[in-house]
Amino acid sequence: MARTLFNVDDTATGNGYANIFRFLTIAVVITLTVIKAKRMHGGLQVNRKTLWRKR
Repeated sequence: MARTLFNVDDTATGNGYANIFRFLTIAVVITLTVIKAKRMHGGLQVNRKTLWRKR
């Protein structure tokens, strides 16, 4: 039995619960990205040098 992160509904928008969890997931990831970037020395700077930076 396959497990999925998001259920697929008959329509493209899905049901209310699925959309709540989608938006919550996106909000958490954006928040964590901003927090991590503020803790780093360079902040949220994206340019040619930092776009493909590997640590």
